[in-house]
Amino acid sequence: ERPQDVVRLVSGVDSPWATSAYWFAMGEVRRAADICGDMGAVATEARDRLWLAEMLIKEHRRSEADVELQRALTFYRSVGATHYVRAGEALLAASA
Repeated sequence: ERPQDVVRLVSGVDSPWATSAYWFAMGEVRRAADICGDMGAVATEARDRLWLAEMLIKEHRRSEADVELQRALTFYRSVGATHYVRAGEALLAASA
């Protein structure tokens, strides 16, 4: 809700977490998710991709949303995160 605070806090911090937080705060959620994926933070990557899919659906970008949803759902199904699987499947249905 206060991206300027996040940007201020992570400015000058040299870490992939800070870089991911910066891009997330700037609204570049795909970039943030990619960084999380590169560093092996798969749960955070999946969460970002789920949020990204929701954003893309609201922007009527269905094909892009479906790609992000499938990536998130692959992780959530693999760990049995039923709450997130249901949320992702609801978004998938909404984007159809």
